[in-house]
Amino acid sequence: MARKTEKTFLIVVVEGTVIKRIMILDILVGSGIYYALQWICSSIIISMLGSVVGTEGIKKVQKQVKGSDIKFVRTLKMAK
Repeated sequence: MARKTEKTFLIVVVEGTVIKRIMILDILVGSGIYYALQWICSSIIISMLGSVVGTEGIKKVQKQVKGSDIKFVRTLKMAK
């Protein structure tokens, strides 16, 4: 006998301010860290790695302090 499988449809809502904040953080802060490290150590590799680690570290700290900005709406179950 064939078994029915359920498909789920997930809706995720992300606010526009969250997207703006992430873009500003990545572009402005990442560039600032990159150029500061470039000026201090004159190494492109160290500057790139420092920029990535710095922005990801800031994001992680913000997420721990504030909590998640993504809100779970609901899951819809659809039978086939």
